[in-house]
Amino acid sequence: MRARERARRKKDPQSARDRAQRDYYRAEYGISLEDRDAMLERQGGKCATCARAIHFSRTTKENKAHVDHCHVTGKIRGVLCNRCNAALGLLGDSADTLRAAIDYLERNRG
Repeated sequence: MRARERARRKKDPQSARDRAQRDYYRAEYGISLEDRDAMLERQGGKCATCARAIHFSRTTKENKAHVDHCHVTGKIRGVLCNRCNAALGLLGDSADTLRAAIDYLERNRG
């Protein structure tokens, strides 16, 4: 890293974090931070699956919002809370596996 960039980051760490976040969303999903925020606003500030209130934050995982996308096509599906995003990932983004898990839960209510 160049000395000038290091000095700029040291002088204004918030700006460097903002720039890194902007670059991440552009590279990973092809969207701006404004696009990301607008998606969450269209969802009423809630997770697309469980409807819990969520927000984009770098400081806390509680109620943290995540851009959800198809790992095969890269298409953005919506914004999910940390729990729902993790659950879909752990189930391999498979609707069949999710249906099987739902069937299991319904058969074994206790």
